[in-house]
Order: sequence, then structure tokens, then C-alpha cells
Amino acid sequence: MANCHAEFQDYIRELDLRAGQEDKLRTSRDALIVKIKSQFTKQELKHPRFESQGSYALETQNRPIDGDFDLDHGVYLQHYEDDEEVSVHHAMQLVQDAVEGHTGQPIPYKPTCIRVQYKATKDEPAHHVDLAVYRGKSDGTKLYAHRENGWLGSDQAGFRKDYYDQKTDQKHRMVRLLKGWADHNGGDGESKLPSGFHMTVCVLECFSGSADRDDKAIVATAEKLYARIKAAYIDKTGAAIKRPVTPGEDIFSSFSSSRIINFATKLGTLVKEGEKAIDGEKEASLTVWNTIFGGRFEAPEKGGDSKSSSIWGHPAIIGAHGEAGA
Repeated sequence: MANCHAEFQDYIRELDLRAGQEDKLRTSRDALIVKIKSQFTKQELKHPRFESQGSYALETQNRPIDGDFDLDHGVYLQHYEDDEEVSVHHAMQLVQDAVEGHTGQPIPYKPTCIRVQYKATKDEPAHHVDLAVYRGKSDGTKLYAHRENGWLGSDQAGFRKDYYDQKTDQKHRMVRLLKGWADHNGGDGESKLPSGFHMTVCVLECFSGSADRDDKAIVATAEKLYARIKAAYIDKTGAAIKRPVTPGEDIFSSFSSSRIINFATKLGTLVKEGEKAIDGEKEASLTVWNTIFGGRFEAPEKGGDSKSSSIWGHPAIIGAHGEAGA
């Protein structure tokens, strides 16, 4: 039986942002915060509050295959009265007007955020910052602006707390591994695999660990997740997977049956091929893992060792996140 735990650590390091990329994201984020505050000052409006969210805040950020790395940031509007009726369009337009033209790139239509796109350079791939817009109320209630679904309940801070309350080092790695797997195996439309948010909740619900063996843990977690998806969404006999905090919705409620089936099918393949890799000889096992996770999962030369100690050294550090631009 092949133990490929060390090679999985290499793969996770390969998913890290490259040197300087996190600094670039922070610089871009902070410049946008300055622009937004300046615009609100001109309009004599109370400054929004800003808060990190998404994979950056959870430290589960991977460098995507297409190179367009990103950061999610929340903009919490605080100038509205509690009983004031405010349209989502008006709230999002306030923020969009503040950052329009900042990079010279058009702002695309996104129902859930305002995306500020930065061009690729000769030295770096493109990157973008997604600004999610919220409305805060005096009682602590937070509402999320969705262009198509209106104002929705939200608790990003609660989600971060829930994640870190449940986090273990291996569980944390499973999130990044499933995201890396989805990046390699995903497609478009009905073949598109779930987002990083979905994978994070799925790991929280279906994690199955294995001491000192990430290769075994990813197969066990995928097997448990496959069973859960099949029972809940295909056989209709099990409980849905829900966001653990407000608004507590079924995270797959918007998925069509064919998209769910595609996800389940690919999970089944991950389990089947992963079991084959665990039971096989080392060289053959590494070839299987390379097929499952793609070219970034590189096997050492025949007879060689994992490259982690000799090449990669320490992984990139994604620092403490939370309140920003205050």
C-alpha cells in the first residue's frame, strides 16, 4: 500500500499563492477602501465598515489554475436608518460608483458582488477583488445585497467563527484539497463543480480524518460526502446540507438535478480512483493522484523523495484577517 501523505503536502504548497501575490491583493483591497471612503466623504455619508470574508478570511485560499487570483471583501453600509427602505440597486450602485474606472477595466455584472478586475502584467497573472455589499442595522442585524434576490440575512462573522471552532489542521487541508480537485475537474454550466464556499461547508459536514494520512482522509471524506449528496439530493432520503449560520439555507438549493448528479459522479470517481491509489504501488499511485488532481500534483522521479523538504520550504503565510481599512 502506497503512503502518499508527503506528496499531498507538496501539492498543497503548490496551491499556495506565489510570493508577492497576497501583498498585491492587500494593496488592491486597501486602495479600493480609500476610494470608497473618499466618495462617501464627498457625499457626506458615514463611512462603511470593511471586513474580510471568503477563503482569504478562512485561510483556505488556493492559487487558481487560470491564474486569476482573488480576494473577497465585505462593505457594510452604515448610513441608512433602520426603518429606511433601501433598494439593493441603490446600495450596490453607491459602491460601484466609488470604484468605477479605478483599474480601467469594465465592472462586469455580478448578482452577488462588485468585481474590480486588475489586468495581467508580464510578471503576474490577472487578479480581482470582489466587493460584497451589506446593510448593517443598530441591533447588529446584517443584510446582504443580492441583485436578483434582494436583501438576504447574513452572518459572515458567525460563519468564520463556526469554521474556526471546528477547524483542525487536517480538516483545513481537506477544504483546500477539494477546492484544488474541483478547479482541475470542473467545467461550465451543468458540469461546473461547487464553489469554495460549498466545499468548505461540505467538509464541515462530512469530514472523515485519518491520522497522518491526507491521502486516506481525502478519500474517506469524499466517500462520506458522496453518500450524503446521493441520499439528500438524488434518492431524497437524507438531510440537505445547510449553511451553519444565518440564513441557514440549503446550499445546493439552486443546483439542477443534472448538476448534482455530475458532482456526485465525480465524487464517486475520486473515491474509486483514490482507493486504487492507496492500495497500489507508490509509482503507480502517484500517477493516479496526478490524474485526479492534475499537473500540479507532481510525482517525484522514480526512486526519489517528496520534493517538500528540498524545494518548497515553508508555505506562503496568509496572515490574520478581519477588520481592514479602518
